[in-house]
Amino acid sequence: MTEQAKVPAIRFAGFTDPWEQRKLSEVATFGGGHTPPMADPDNYEDGYVLWVTSQDVKSNYLDRTTTQITEKGAKELTLYPAGSLVMVTRSGILRHTLPVAELRKPSTVNQDIRVILPQGECCGEWLLQFFISHNKELLLEFGKTGTTVESVDFGKIKDMLLYMPSTVEQQQIGDYFAKLDSLITLHQRKYDKLVVFKKSMLEKMFPKDGESVPEIRFAGFTDPWEQRKASEVFQIVDDRGHPTLPVLSATQNQGMIYRDDSGRYIGHDESNEIGYKRVLPGDFVVHLRSFQGGFAHSQYEGITSPAYTVFRAKEPTSHSDRFWKHWFMSEHFIAGLSTVTYGIRDGRSISVDEFMNTFLAFPAVEEQAAISRLFDYLDDLITLHQRKYDKLVIFKKSMLEKMFPKDGESVPEIRFAGFTDPWEQRKLGELALTYSGGTPSAGNSAYYGGEIPFIRSAEIDCDSTELSLTVAGLNNSSAKLVDKGMVLYAMYGATSGEVAISKIKGAINQAILAMDASDMAANRFIAYWLRRQKKSITETFLQGGQGNLSGAIIKELGIPQPSLDEQRQIGSFFSNLDDLITLHQRKLELLQNIKKSLLDKMFV
Repeated sequence: MTEQAKVPAIRFAGFTDPWEQRKLSEVATFGGGHTPPMADPDNYEDGYVLWVTSQDVKSNYLDRTTTQITEKGAKELTLYPAGSLVMVTRSGILRHTLPVAELRKPSTVNQDIRVILPQGECCGEWLLQFFISHNKELLLEFGKTGTTVESVDFGKIKDMLLYMPSTVEQQQIGDYFAKLDSLITLHQRKYDKLVVFKKSMLEKMFPKDGESVPEIRFAGFTDPWEQRKASEVFQIVDDRGHPTLPVLSATQNQGMIYRDDSGRYIGHDESNEIGYKRVLPGDFVVHLRSFQGGFAHSQYEGITSPAYTVFRAKEPTSHSDRFWKHWFMSEHFIAGLSTVTYGIRDGRSISVDEFMNTFLAFPAVEEQAAISRLFDYLDDLITLHQRKYDKLVIFKKSMLEKMFPKDGESVPEIRFAGFTDPWEQRKLGELALTYSGGTPSAGNSAYYGGEIPFIRSAEIDCDSTELSLTVAGLNNSSAKLVDKGMVLYAMYGATSGEVAISKIKGAINQAILAMDASDMAANRFIAYWLRRQKKSITETFLQGGQGNLSGAIIKELGIPQPSLDEQRQIGSFFSNLDDLITLHQRKLELLQNIKKSLLDKMFV
């Protein structure tokens, strides 16, 4: 790599030493994999071992794969531990990016993936962020050209030079960006869910193909929807010569926005703006990826690229642009665009001429306005509750960090008024009764189907279970009863480190450690502390990434303990916060279900 400064422009307080130059091969080991024979179904059928291919490395953290392989398929492969980094070294995606991700679960890989295992003084989270920040530079330097399939020279990557700070500074940098990544992912997932929900709702609020009325309508509207060619409803406009108007950019989900608000720098010759097309509020713009996001609706007056097509209603008083906005963003409409698109890559565009010859169904303008008002209101309400929910989740995460002492300290950053005594360090096993359970013989039908809920590790936070035991099943096994309100801790498999307060009375298996401090407030305090410490515990004790903890390990954990009164206040605080988060989540789900049902019934 090219020479770089020995210290970054911005550092955390307290760090002043220059970064040391090292070869990657000095601070990491490497591995790879292959593809088990696909002709043998025993390598794949009912497999559960994660097997990473290039199509799986789409985010910075990887906890699932498109394909899972069996133990037989994985027999000649290496199972790499959680925390390892995977890099795509052979794929078409290397034309524009170098995908790198951190394994969140033990995984195998195929021949297109190389694995980097940080060693000793190298922090994996920091190394991941290094690869992300230098992505384009690495691709330019190590990418192979002139080959049939894009690839990178991993041999040269292993010997590359990089500047590294101390392990402590690496950890701070890695943790900081990991938290940012988690926050970004949270918002992205919530946004994705809302988009899917809205698409689903639109299905029932427009007439289905071949029908003239939707399934659901507002009271007072009975006339059939009109069928007209798009060319009879809309007109293409080509109004140029307005260079003083602001430039607009087309987006798939936000419609037309001011280019300065897009967050992207788009270089262009301002002298060409004389040829840009004018866009008015209520207009639609057919942009380069219009086959994926419908047509971009504009709320603003501005100008846009002459490569785009601008159209508007011929009779604005007879049509609601917001009604058409909701329809053009619907899944049904977008699916129908496949018949009027051209091109074979992601840049496929709409054939405007063909679109103008398609038939559109629409009601009278009064019904259009009623439908658009409903969906505008639902969109606003969903957005409001989503923001409240996101803020509460972020607030809870922040408070968990600040209301428990940091490692090596005896008091937290934030405390309730009146509490000043230092927290006492105790072993978890000294504070609570602990025990695990067992599993009755699966081959004995007399042990199952009874009245006792059988709680397994994936169900510790549930109010019902998939399996139930009979009294005979409980008495003839190591399964143990737990009461509602006890702490349940998952020790094995994919859920290792998860913790919950039991919502039901039932029996537990050997993968769960039950804890009871004989006080609900103390139980809540223990649960929230374990939740806060999950990453530290799993990184310290999950040897080789196998995903198994033990009761002996958990009981020996040192937990900072305040007085019982302070425990009660902390537990009550977070319990109320959890209830509030759950309330907002349920409101979101209710609104989403309402919107989905309406969209299914109010559009044909």
